[in-house]
Amino acid sequence: MYFYAEDSQGKTVDLDEAKNHANDVILRESVPADLLKLFCTLIQRSSLDLFVHINNYLRRVTSGESSFVLYFSQLVKEGIISVIGENILSPQIRLTHNDPLFGTLLSYSESIIINTRCLPEQLIEEINSDLFSHQHSGALRQVLFIPIYGPGEVAPVFWVGLANSEQNMEAAQRDEALVFESCRYCVALIKNTLRYEEMRQHHIRLKLLISAIWDCSKHIDDMGVLNNILKEKSCEIFECETCSIYLKEDRKLVSRTTEYGSPFDFHNRGLYDIVIPVGLGYTGSVAASGEIVSTTKYQITGQIDFCTALDKYSGQETRNLMAFPMPFKDIPVYGVMEVANKVEKNNFTKVDEMYAMCFGKLAGSLLYHSLHLRKTSANYENKEIINSFLLRHMKVKNRDIHDLFRVLDIPDIESYYSPTCLPSSTNENETVLVIINIFSELDIITHYGIPPIKLLRFILNVKKSHQKLPFFNWFHTFCCFQFAFMLVATHELVQKEYLLEIEVFAMLLAVLCHHMDYRGSLSCFQLTTGNVLESLYSSPGQLSRHYAIGQTFRLLNDPSCSILENVSDDQYKKILLLIDKMILATDLADHLNRMYVYEDLIGRVFNFELEEDRELLYQLIIGCIEMNDYARPWKHLREVAPRIFNEFLRQNDEPYAEGVFNFPDLTYRPKMAECHNLFLTSSVLPSFEKLCKIIPSVSSFIPIVKLNLEAWVTIRNKIKKEKTDNIMDVLLTEFEIREEPTPVAPLPDEAEESDYSEGDDQ
Repeated sequence: MYFYAEDSQGKTVDLDEAKNHANDVILRESVPADLLKLFCTLIQRSSLDLFVHINNYLRRVTSGESSFVLYFSQLVKEGIISVIGENILSPQIRLTHNDPLFGTLLSYSESIIINTRCLPEQLIEEINSDLFSHQHSGALRQVLFIPIYGPGEVAPVFWVGLANSEQNMEAAQRDEALVFESCRYCVALIKNTLRYEEMRQHHIRLKLLISAIWDCSKHIDDMGVLNNILKEKSCEIFECETCSIYLKEDRKLVSRTTEYGSPFDFHNRGLYDIVIPVGLGYTGSVAASGEIVSTTKYQITGQIDFCTALDKYSGQETRNLMAFPMPFKDIPVYGVMEVANKVEKNNFTKVDEMYAMCFGKLAGSLLYHSLHLRKTSANYENKEIINSFLLRHMKVKNRDIHDLFRVLDIPDIESYYSPTCLPSSTNENETVLVIINIFSELDIITHYGIPPIKLLRFILNVKKSHQKLPFFNWFHTFCCFQFAFMLVATHELVQKEYLLEIEVFAMLLAVLCHHMDYRGSLSCFQLTTGNVLESLYSSPGQLSRHYAIGQTFRLLNDPSCSILENVSDDQYKKILLLIDKMILATDLADHLNRMYVYEDLIGRVFNFELEEDRELLYQLIIGCIEMNDYARPWKHLREVAPRIFNEFLRQNDEPYAEGVFNFPDLTYRPKMAECHNLFLTSSVLPSFEKLCKIIPSVSSFIPIVKLNLEAWVTIRNKIKKEKTDNIMDVLLTEFEIREEPTPVAPLPDEAEESDYSEGDDQ
C-alpha cells in the first residue's frame, strides 16, 4: 500500500491518503512487538501449526481460558475445528447444516456468546480436556464466537472461539479488539493455507479415483480380481476398514447374482448368499431411495436397525457406515456399496459423500460390464480351464532351480521330541526356523520337492495372519504343531502303519493353518454339550474353519508360497482334500459328537488299509492335538491358564450384550477351576484314553493329564476351603515349587482309574 504520489520533481508523501488509512495501522489493545513475534512464527506452517500458535497467543493476551478456530470447507457446506488450544484433534470436529451451532453462526455476522446447551458434546469434551490440562478448575460455561472477515469479504472466513472469557462489556470489547488485531494481517495466510491443504487432499483423492479406474479397467474380465480391487480402492479412498458390495435384483439386494452365480464376497463363505429386502436396514433404504446414508452407532434413529445380521456373520463390530448407490446409465440403483468403520474418525464426512457419488457411478459401470463380459465369455473361460489342466504336465518344474537353495542352519530340535517340551522356551522368531527344521527332519521338504524359500515365505504369512488374541494366537498354533510332530516322530505313526506319509504332511499343514485369521468368535458348542469351557475350541457352524480352509488354499495358490508346486496332480488333490477334512476336525464340537464312532473303531481291529479307519484315527489325533495344553507338564498349563481365562471372558462380552447365548456368570473366577475339571474329565481324558487304546504308546500321556486334573481339583478345593476368589494367586503360589511330571511306561488297559471328578484332595 503506497502513501505517496509522484510528480515531476519526484516522490512526495500523500498525506490525504495516509489519513484515510490511519486506522489500518492503529493497535488499540495489542502490543506491536508481540504481534510481530506471532506473525514471524506463522511463516511456512501447516494449518495445524498456525492454529496452535494463534491459540497460544490468544490464551496469553485475552481473558479466554481456551481458544480455537472454526473454519469452513471450500468443497462442501461444513464447519471444521481441528485444533483446540495446543491439542490437535483426531478425529476433527465437523459441523453440518443439521447442527444447531452451524446454523446459528451462519445467521450471525457479529460476535455472539453461546452457552453449552447449544454446543456439540464432542466440542464440550475437548474444551474441558484442554481446560483441565492447563489446570483450570472450572468446566466450560460459554464460548464467545468472534467472526473474522477477509478484505472485501461479506461472509466470515472463519470464527475464533474464546472459552470462558469474561462476560462484562469492557472485557468483551477488549477481547474482540485483540482477536481482530491479531487476525487482521494473517487472515489471508490462514485462508490460503486452508485452501491449499484442502485442494491437496482433493487432488490426492482424485488420483486415487483415477488409479481405481485404471486398475479396474485392466481386470474387468476377472470378476474376482475386480471385486477385490473395488473393495481395496474403496477402503483406501474412504479410509475405512471394510467394504461390501450388493447388486439389486427384483426387490432385494443380493451378494450372489442369480443369473451369473457370482459371489461378491470371496473371503467368507457365510456371506455368499446374503439377501437384503429393499427398504430393510440402512443398505436396503439406499436401494429404495437412491440416496446416500451415513451414520454411526450413536445416531440410531429408532426407525432403522444399525447392527444387522452381517455383523454376526463377519465377526466385526460396526462403529459407523456409509452406504451409497451404484447407478448405471438409466438405472438409478444398479447396486449398493457399503463401507464401514472409518479409520481414526468417528463418522464419514460430507466430503466422503461427495466422492461416494463419483465412485458409485464408476463401480456400477464396471460391475455391469464385467458381469456382461463374464456371460459372453463363459465358453472361452471353460476352454481356458481345460487347457490349464492339459498343459500342467508340460510346464517346467521349479525343482531344478530351487535345488540350488539349501536349508538354513537352524536351531537343533532334539528337545522337541520330548513330551515334556515347553514351547514357551522358544523365542517367537525362532519358531519359524524350528518349523522348517521339523519339515526337514521328517524328510517332507525333499520328498515333496518343496522350495525352502517358498516354505519360509508360507510359514511367515501364516504366522502374520494370526491375530493378537489371548489364547488362540501363534503360540497356540506352535504348541499344536510341536505336539503333532512329537506324536508323529516319537510314536512312529508312519513306520507302524497308523497313517500314510501324505496324511502326516497334510495334518502338519492343517494344524499350522487351522486358526488363520481367527478373530475369536464364539461357538454353538455350549448349546450342544452344556460345557462352557469347551466353547473356546469351536465356532458357529464351523464358520471360522471354513474361512481358514479358504485362506489356506489361497496361500497355497499364491506363486510366492506355492509349496505344492512340485507334487503330482493326484497328490495335489489328495493333500487339499485332506487339509479340508483335517481343519474341520479341529472343531471340538464335531470331535465329541464322534466319540461313539471312535468307540466302534476301538471295538474292532484297526485296519491300516481302510481309508475310513485312518480318517477316524487322524480325526481323533487332531482332537487330542487341539487339547495338547492339558497333556503337557503342569508348568506349561499353569502358564496357559490365564490366557484361557482372558480369551473366554473376552468372548463372553458380546454374547451377554446380544443375548444369543445363555452363559452362566463366569465373571466369578472360582468357577473357572470347576470348568477346567469338567473339561478334563468330559473331553481331554476320554479322548486320550481312546487314542491310547489304538496307539498304546500314547498312554504315557495319561499320567500327565491325570496329574493336571489333580492339580485343578486341589485348586478348586483350596478355593472352597479358604473362600477366596483370587484364583490367579492360587495358581502362582500353590504349585510354585511343584516338580514337573515325567512320562511313565504305557499303562495296562486294565489299570484302575481314580475318580477325579469328585474333587477329593490327593
